[in-house]
Amino acid sequence: MRELNGLERVFNLRSYVRNHSFTVSEPSELGGPDRGPNPVEYVLSALGACYVIGFFNTTKRNARIRNIEVALEGELDNILVFLGLSTQGHRV
Repeated sequence: MRELNGLERVFNLRSYVRNHSFTVSEPSELGGPDRGPNPVEYVLSALGACYVIGFFNTTKRNARIRNIEVALEGELDNILVFLGLSTQGHRV
């Protein structure tokens, strides 16, 4: 594995929650090393997990579930909005 430098260090970090840890990174298109999901991807993943856990909690009494899958996707209209360099294309 190559050594990170410059912006790659900023866009590659380790997050710790209770006794767990995970890599948070940005893709190479944004100057990162792409060593893990980016923060927005983690948010979408967490939202999907919340839906599944909520679904199981409401149906656990009488339902038999063999498999469940949640697919979520997000889109940034303008990467410059994400970087704070523009207000054009921002959806509210």
